[in-house]
Amino acid sequence: MKTVNPSIIITGIFTNQKEKVECRCGTCGYEWPARPDHLLTGVGCPKCAKREKYTDESYRGKLRQVNPNIILVSPYEKSSKKALFRCRVCDTEWMAYPSAILNKTGRSGCHGQDKIRFSQKTFPETVEEVNKGITIKGKYRASRHRIECECSACRRDWEPTTESLLKKQPDICRLHGKNNHAFYERYSTEIFTKEVAMINPHIMILGEHKRLTDKMPCRCRICGAEWSVRETYLLKKYRCPGHEMRSTKAYFEKELSAVLPNIIVTGEYRGINNPVACKCGVCGYEWTQKASSLKRGKGCPECRKKKIVKAV
Repeated sequence: MKTVNPSIIITGIFTNQKEKVECRCGTCGYEWPARPDHLLTGVGCPKCAKREKYTDESYRGKLRQVNPNIILVSPYEKSSKKALFRCRVCDTEWMAYPSAILNKTGRSGCHGQDKIRFSQKTFPETVEEVNKGITIKGKYRASRHRIECECSACRRDWEPTTESLLKKQPDICRLHGKNNHAFYERYSTEIFTKEVAMINPHIMILGEHKRLTDKMPCRCRICGAEWSVRETYLLKKYRCPGHEMRSTKAYFEKELSAVLPNIIVTGEYRGINNPVACKCGVCGYEWTQKASSLKRGKGCPECRKKKIVKAV
């Protein structure tokens, strides 16, 4: 014992390895019962390790240090059993785990201790500061209740929660809420097309809007590729699939065969502006050249030299 736990002093009577015996810590003077076999494995003072087992009196003293505004109403039994607490500020009473109150991991205060309380006058003023353009029409009751609002831009009414209006990205007007699927199913193709143009300006809508789950025919304004895709994808940043198809080696070889049918691509294709290894099908000469030059019709350099010699 002196080798494993030299700071622990046995004050009780030892009976066997499994029976608890009274101990005292030589460092802090804390006394507690412990099993001898646990002490021999190196288990030390719970108070020094911040695992102290509280009594009703010691817990109340610790609570006064951590949060003097909270009072323990019911007797303390153990940290894992809920007890009744009261707030000195507003006299609110609630049940909570004693360990959560000390560690501040649970509801460590009364319901309104850490929240700002609003009145019918102050709430609309606060919303105006956080989110301009929203007019409060309903009566304020509490933070999680819904309240009637009006959008100053489109004059439409909706009912978000009051706490969402105090955020910088609240449950905003349905006409301007880009994640509100119910809106897009209710309104016209014209408004839907405008919203898609704002998010993906390179995509042109070709069909009529019905439901977000339906596929919409589209056209890329840059490359002219046409495809159909679910309308939900168009309300996010969406890349034209024609651009992805044009970046493949197979597509480049197909385009090259129309311009230079005798040129064979032997290396890795890494894009139109990067060099690629080639081989001439006529003379067998191998060289590296920019893919964009090949696409413009600049073919085998050896065959080009022979043509110049013959011309001379």
